[in-house]
Amino acid sequence: MRSLIRQSIVIALLLATVLISCEGGDENGNINTEEIKIANETMLIQTVYADETIGRNEVVFVTSGSWASSVNAGASWISIDPESSNASGTHTVFIRLEPNATGNDRTATINISCKSDFITITVTQKATKEDGMPYSFAYEPEMIFVQG
Repeated sequence: MRSLIRQSIVIALLLATVLISCEGGDENGNINTEEIKIANETMLIQTVYADETIGRNEVVFVTSGSWASSVNAGASWISIDPESSNASGTHTVFIRLEPNATGNDRTATINISCKSDFITITVTQKATKEDGMPYSFAYEPEMIFVQG
């Protein structure tokens, strides 16, 4: 009976050692659960003017595996390039925008996910240009002939 108890204790200790060593972590035993890291958190909130068609900054991040992005529903005026990657490592994405002629500020969110982790980029596009004037699409007036 004592032999069975000792064997059980030894097996339990070995299992505990294996489980602890499989958790990973750094030299201090800290476990890194981040699958995606942003290089500069100020890139996560961007404000642009109505006539701008690219984001203020490129967004640089590091992933531990493949990643994908999504834009909130109804925000067809904004996109991200590239939209995804099957590789881990350092990635740079660019935000593309259509000019804002709605007369109102508009905001969209872009989520970039890697495994169970994600970052959210919030982009607000103002209703005005940098000079404070509203944006309007440029057009060529048609020639009108008046017969008289």
